[in-house]
Amino acid sequence: LQRYGAALEEAEKAVRIDPNNLYGNLAYARALFYSGRSEAALQHFTQAAKVNPALEFPYYELAFLARRMAISNNDDSKFLIAL
Repeated sequence: LQRYGAALEEAEKAVRIDPNNLYGNLAYARALFYSGRSEAALQHFTQAAKVNPALEFPYYELAFLARRMAISNNDDSKFLIAL
């Protein structure tokens, strides 16, 4: 559907209401990523991982994003630092 603008607005509202909302942070991070704002997405994927460190999927999202950032920047050091 590629309605990233609407997704960004709704997810941002969720995070503003509750900054520790795991799913809000994940949704916001994904919308940011697909809107080309990888650095901001990294921040919210990291927050999601902090909310519940026992869950594995925020770490998967972080690893995926970090690798994509490293590829796009042709720099593996950022990938290693993010992990």
